[in-house]
Amino acid sequence: MSPNPDFLAAVQAAFPEKDTPFLVGCKSGVRSMKAIAQMQSAGYTDLSNLEGGFDAWAGTDLPVVK
Repeated sequence: MSPNPDFLAAVQAAFPEKDTPFLVGCKSGVRSMKAIAQMQSAGYTDLSNLEGGFDAWAGTDLPVVK
């Protein structure tokens, strides 16, 4: 899977305030960490990663809606 080259531009267009709180997640937590690194380099400050991603969430019996 390749990164979306427009990701950061899309985030900046939709959320120009750098202190907007974000919870970033993906399937396993790897891509979300890469997304957070890009966002941090652009000056975003209130970033949290869903550690282990959706796989970890679903594996701990937390609610999932299908």
